[in-house]
Formats: sequence, C-alpha cells, structure tokens
Amino acid sequence: MTDKVFSLRRDVEFVVFDIETTGLSVHNGDCIIELAALRIKDGKPAEEFHSFVDPHRALSWDAFQVNGISPAMIRGAPSREDVLPTLMDFFKDAYVVGHNIKFDLKFLFHELSLIGLKPREDFEAICTVKMARMLLPELGRYPLWFVAESLGIESRQEHRALADVYLTFEVLTRLMKIAQRRDICDLKTFLFLFGQEMMKKRPKQSAQESIDILPLIEEAIRTAKSLHLAYFSRSQGAMTFRKVDPLEIIKTKNDVQLKAFCHLRNEERCFKIEWIREFKVV
Repeated sequence: MTDKVFSLRRDVEFVVFDIETTGLSVHNGDCIIELAALRIKDGKPAEEFHSFVDPHRALSWDAFQVNGISPAMIRGAPSREDVLPTLMDFFKDAYVVGHNIKFDLKFLFHELSLIGLKPREDFEAICTVKMARMLLPELGRYPLWFVAESLGIESRQEHRALADVYLTFEVLTRLMKIAQRRDICDLKTFLFLFGQEMMKKRPKQSAQESIDILPLIEEAIRTAKSLHLAYFSRSQGAMTFRKVDPLEIIKTKNDVQLKAFCHLRNEERCFKIEWIREFKVV
C-alpha cells in the first residue's frame, strides 16, 4: 500500500472561491455580482481577492433578500471584462475549492465565455459539499452554515462572497483532518473522491486503470490467490483495508464489481471496482 501522504500545510496550494449572483440560472441571464477568492499557503490564508461586478441588469428583490447586495453597492463596480482575467491570474495553477463549487464554476465559466476566455485545460476543483457528504453521511443535509456548525465552527454563513470563502476554508481544513484520520492520504485518491472536474466529463476511474486492474484480479481468481484491498467505503466515509478471496468479476450495465469473500466481515461481499484504490496479490 502507498505511504505517500500529502498535506494541506506543505504540498498542495488551494484557492477557496465563492460568488454571489443576481439569481440561480445562467440560462435566464443571471450574472455574478460579487466574487471572492482566498489563497491558502502552508495551511493558512495568504492572499485574498475580492470585487463587486457590474451585472448590467437590475438586481432582483429575491437576490437582495439572500445576499443583501443593493444597487448602491455595485454602482461603479468594474465589469466582468475587467475582473475575470485578474481572477484567473489569481487562481494560477492552484486547486480551486468551493462549497457546491459546481454552481460557482458554472457561472464563472459561462461569463468567461462571454468575453472570449476559458479556464486552463487542467483546471481542477474540489467540492466541500462532496467532502461532507462522503465523510459525514450522517448529517443528511449540507448547507455551508450547517456543515460548519456540525464541525464546531462558530462563524455563521453571511451569503457574502468574502465572508463565505473564509468560512469554507475553515470547513475545508477540518474535513481534511477527518479525511486523513480515515486514511484518505494520497492526492490521487483525494481528488478522485472529492474533485469536481468541469472541463469535461471524467469517469470515476480511468479506462487505463480499469484495463490494468481487471486482468490482475482475474489472474488472482484463476490461481486462487487472495487480495489485500484499499477500498473506499461509502457507508463508513473512510478508506478500509481488508483481505479478500476473489470469486468472480460481475459486469453490469452501470458498473463492474468484484464478488469476494471478505475476511474483515467474514462473509461474501461485492466491491465496486472503481472504489478499489489499491490492491496487492498475496
């Protein structure tokens, strides 16, 4: 099994990102009116970026009820043409983090396209909603304020971009500590579980990985060899390590599974191939 451990403090640079908008749908012409980003270095806030954005449209009462941003607050604000290139420079090659980051990036990428820009091809994002759902399945609901409160963070969600990036940073930090306590320690697995790729649809496990793993498992079945698995358990929200005796590969329309006798549970169980992060023939 791998012994490579990554650290929020040392090895990975994040930018926490949040926006406020005129509404919920880019298709209805809603726009970004505020954005904020917070660069994290050595596990601590290092640099922040914040700006209002002129949406060139009226603000709705419903949006004001949520974020409290008034027409007076955005009067004289820069346009997206001025703000967004600076924001993308601020991102650099960091991993971009957000709470329900898919929503924020959908707006960002749409507005980049309106000014003839696009994000870099290797753009990677991490979603703290996905982290909370997998690591804290018992919560059942995942608004930012609720996840923060459940983690013992006293700051309240303000629905303002800059305040919320700081709150999301606190949530990220605590969720990463939980992940590492549960043996989610290598960057590849971390991105597999919690990443939110927006540039193109990516299968949970690459075709090459599937090609590599299946013949080895089939050979273990043929020769009656046991396997040591590093397997992500959705029910436990943790990496589990177990010895199994592989019995057969089951291919369905939706996935590929390994049927095996599990020594940890002392029973036959099925394991999704995509959730097997590492294995060793013994």
